[in-house]
Amino acid sequence: MRDICLSPAQQYFLQIILNKGVLDQINFKVLFCNVLKKFQIEYEETQIKPMYVKFLREINEAIKHFNMEIKAGNCEITGLSYYCIIRLCDSSSIGDLSQLYSAAELKIFRKVLELIVESENGSVDYNLILNEILSMFDELSEEAQGSQSQIEKCPTNRDIRIILEKFMQDNWLIEIINAPNMITLHGRALIELCQYIKQIFPPEDLSYCYLCKFIVLNNFSCSGCSMKLHRYCAKRFFKGGKDCPSCKQSFSKDQIDGLLESLSSAKNAYACSQFSSQS
Repeated sequence: MRDICLSPAQQYFLQIILNKGVLDQINFKVLFCNVLKKFQIEYEETQIKPMYVKFLREINEAIKHFNMEIKAGNCEITGLSYYCIIRLCDSSSIGDLSQLYSAAELKIFRKVLELIVESENGSVDYNLILNEILSMFDELSEEAQGSQSQIEKCPTNRDIRIILEKFMQDNWLIEIINAPNMITLHGRALIELCQYIKQIFPPEDLSYCYLCKFIVLNNFSCSGCSMKLHRYCAKRFFKGGKDCPSCKQSFSKDQIDGLLESLSSAKNAYACSQFSSQS
């Protein structure tokens, strides 16, 4: 095995992100600055971004020999950036989930994934998820009885709620802030499971952002054409214009203001929840 040629600060940072699995941009910056202080690396506030870009580039250069990469992506709901470790050789499987969760939990996650991807708006009502999962296990139990094979224990409603909460705490799922009870994929899932999603779902079930070309679930769409954008991509786009980049139909001020307000309120609510959980 090749040695990882990293500074002590980079090795320390890498170990933390490996342990945590995922970091949002708020905690990422805090962690990065704390690492610099711990290893007595001087910096100016204006230097932080170019420093961490170089810092990450050097880490990725070293760990690519182990088929790993620290990759950034965004949460569709808050627009926040997230950083997590992905395994480059495992891009078409369910990856880390298979190591972190039981077979029953993985069955539940795959069902939730199916419901979200195949939904019209990229999100599903929490109670519908519960009912669909209960129905799935009932069918599996009936099939097992019919084939006289071992009957799998069916989780209760409470069991399923606990498992779903676990997936939300681990940043695989997220409740939409301004649409209570609606569940969608977290930024971590979109980063780590992108290739897996492309592998198991037919192309007609997937939509892609017109600007960045990545999968989009909770989209900002144009009524004049089929064009879809990530909400955070739309926010950046509207800094320079208000016409659809595909059909050139103009978006109204109310549409643009509504998008910006939605992203801002979701981001603020997330930041408050993080502050509350740490206090």
